[in-house]
Amino acid sequence: MGINKFIEKRGVRNTLFRYAGLSIVSMWIFSLYTMVDGMFVGRGVGPEALAAVNLSMPFINLTFALSIMTSIGASTVISRSLGEKRILEARKIFTHTIVFLGGIGAVICTAGIVFRYELAHLLGARGDVVPMVVEYLSTVLFFNTFYLIAYALEVLMRVEGKPSIALVTVIIAALTNIILDYLLVIVFPMGLRGAAIATGSAQLIQGIILLSFFLKKNSVLRFSPIKFSFREVFNLVRIGAPDSITELSVGVVVFLFNRTILLSYGGIGLTAFGIIGYINNFILMTMIGLTQGMQPIISFLSSRKEYRKRNKVFYLTLRSALILGFGFFLLTLIFRETIIGFFTSDQEAFNFTLVPLTLFAPAFIFGGINIVFSGFFTALEKPREAGAIAIFRGPIFIPMLLILLPVFFNDGGIWITSLVSEILTLAISLLLYGIYRERVSFFQEFLSRINHRFAPLKNK
Repeated sequence: MGINKFIEKRGVRNTLFRYAGLSIVSMWIFSLYTMVDGMFVGRGVGPEALAAVNLSMPFINLTFALSIMTSIGASTVISRSLGEKRILEARKIFTHTIVFLGGIGAVICTAGIVFRYELAHLLGARGDVVPMVVEYLSTVLFFNTFYLIAYALEVLMRVEGKPSIALVTVIIAALTNIILDYLLVIVFPMGLRGAAIATGSAQLIQGIILLSFFLKKNSVLRFSPIKFSFREVFNLVRIGAPDSITELSVGVVVFLFNRTILLSYGGIGLTAFGIIGYINNFILMTMIGLTQGMQPIISFLSSRKEYRKRNKVFYLTLRSALILGFGFFLLTLIFRETIIGFFTSDQEAFNFTLVPLTLFAPAFIFGGINIVFSGFFTALEKPREAGAIAIFRGPIFIPMLLILLPVFFNDGGIWITSLVSEILTLAISLLLYGIYRERVSFFQEFLSRINHRFAPLKNK
């Protein structure tokens, strides 16, 4: 059942909750790939290995951002094309997306493996941690192409109107990852390489299952003959860039935090931030999933010029983001000891992480709202506004605050950096949305006056 039939049969509220709910669960399961790795590595290999995985995360975020950038751009344009009943155009976009991600994935894999030691040093690895980062990254990179394509197929399966299939497939992949992590890290102690093989194999299985559905003749989206066009891909990248910046900014933030924490606290601080990073990533994935559930609905309703329904979907999503963010904040504070215990059995690392996690947690309340604002502008194909929000909350505010806040709050200032960044970004989001609403209101009033003026002539 496509988006149009869902809306006609169940209304925009139920359509949003269905799409967003399934998308959130998919993103939860998708985020388990790295979380499960962290749990098994932290408890089965040791805190140094957990620090090595944390150092690897910015590069993994970078590759994931490329998939998000292309996939969300494709989702937006395909949703619009389907709303306008241009099926052949939608299939061409689908084909361009998968071909491009396959090619860019192969390039990243080759370059990353060839320059793996240089990459480890660039990410901040030093001394005994270098071979650990190299071991983990070089194995993950081998599966990188499948990683990019599997995520894209999962996003586009929702656009196809089959979110349940996407969810079931992600669940199968996640269970595969958990089982293989247990076997390759605990039963057969292969260390970081075993964790990386488990994650990569799960992504490979997910990609194969989803691809088999798109190869069926009754699938709306399927491969079609194309003359590859970089202009077509650039259009997708342009639209999807803001959402990818959200993920990319996670990598930038982790990279900058890693550098600052190493100078202030050393290895134990890096282990603590690794644990916080897994929790933060899970919550960000929730908000991204909520936003991705909203976006095809917003794009579809905009193509039909059903603006009242579109605004209703947007406000429902904002309200949901606020409730989820506050809930995650409370759960983190209440169960912080249990959560930290999942990742480490080292008492020193456990005790150290308690205070940083408490200071970091309030950022969860505001982060989701900013992601929804950015995703809303992306769905309207307004990449400048969406990109501004994504850039401010990461690459602009974070470096500045990491320098300024420790001056006023000592080392504790590091842990409230994300909170202050999200609050400042929220002010930017509200300003941009206010400007957008004023423009829309002015345009609608102008059209209303034109119609009113020429109404007597039409009646004659």
